[in-house]
Amino acid sequence: MKHERYKELLELNVLGELTEAEEIELKNHLFECNECSEEYARIKKMYSVVTANKIILPTDNDLINARKRLFNTIDSETAEEDLTQKSESIFDRIFAMKYRIAFGSFALILIGLIAGYILFNNLNPTPKLIADNIIDLDKIEKGDIKISSISFPGKFSKNGEYGFTLGDENPISYKGNLNDVIVQKLLANTLVETSNPGYKIRTVNSIARQTNKSFIPDPQIKKALISSLKNDKNPGVRKGALNALVNFPFETDIRDALLYTLEHDENASNRIDAINVLLAMNFNSAAIDNDTRSRIELGIQKEDNEVIKFKTTKLLIGGK
Repeated sequence: MKHERYKELLELNVLGELTEAEEIELKNHLFECNECSEEYARIKKMYSVVTANKIILPTDNDLINARKRLFNTIDSETAEEDLTQKSESIFDRIFAMKYRIAFGSFALILIGLIAGYILFNNLNPTPKLIADNIIDLDKIEKGDIKISSISFPGKFSKNGEYGFTLGDENPISYKGNLNDVIVQKLLANTLVETSNPGYKIRTVNSIARQTNKSFIPDPQIKKALISSLKNDKNPGVRKGALNALVNFPFETDIRDALLYTLEHDENASNRIDAINVLLAMNFNSAAIDNDTRSRIELGIQKEDNEVIKFKTTKLLIGGK
């Protein structure tokens, strides 16, 4: 693994996204490389600053003192003149009887107006800003809609609901699960538009968790995941995209993307994953064109990993 490759794993290690093998390899490298060790210390320091603002819970002593202050305040308030009696006394001194009648009538009119306003608003509610007809699918596909924020479903979420805030001025919100075509298009837009590897990793990993074998993908999210698998510079993003595509219907474009990973991905773990998927899908080795086969055979000769050598050879001869 090249020196630059280890630097890419530093941030993933802080986020807890490395495999056990990658984490061990990175730790061994840090013992030998001062430059990467200093960079790792800088990233951990920055991450600790970001996560430092935690809520400090009160101690038992704080709660006891607060309770004493509350009781003291209540005791002092009960010693004062009753607020209702005080108000009535002031009211009697200022207003004569006839003015009180006029004031009471005005108060009744005001109460009636307020009640009518509330009732009218309940009968005619403001339209919610999450309706399908305000989400322009064409603008999503063109990348014209800016996604301000995303809330991802939890690992154990039952409904798998995503939440999106769209736009900066007069923002609108949209919620739905992964079976919603609009949600798929918005996630595809996120993968294409964002440059933050941590955000991309959360996106592809959430897609991998929320999909199953019966999932029907929108072409746009499928295209975005294939592009991430083949072209993203971060190995964690590529692995997450591969894990998500495993649950998609096994079609030619996914097959070609896996062969591309086998041929070009510098990460051995990703290459092994691609081979395992191809073998599990009973991939027909006769479908590999001659040029691709020649490049893969050449790659076998240069491959240092014996597991990859063995499985790639088995793939080319049509084994399982």
